[in-house]
Amino acid sequence: TEVDPSGPAARLLGRGDVIVATLGAGGARTAITTPEALRDAVAKSRNGIVSLLVASGPDGQTRVVNLAVTQ
Repeated sequence: TEVDPSGPAARLLGRGDVIVATLGAGGARTAITTPEALRDAVAKSRNGIVSLLVASGPDGQTRVVNLAVTQ
């Protein structure tokens, strides 16, 4: 799906980026396979930050993107 151009992710995620998982305490990963799974993960954010594992480019190289969550 698309990134809201007025949201905090717009500066950190680009076209073709794929959110693979969220990262929790101790490096625990939760797979993100649907938009609903991402919404649930954001809603459960405890400290106002959600850490995303994002795959980019033709080789699928991953990086961590930390986003401030506003609710």
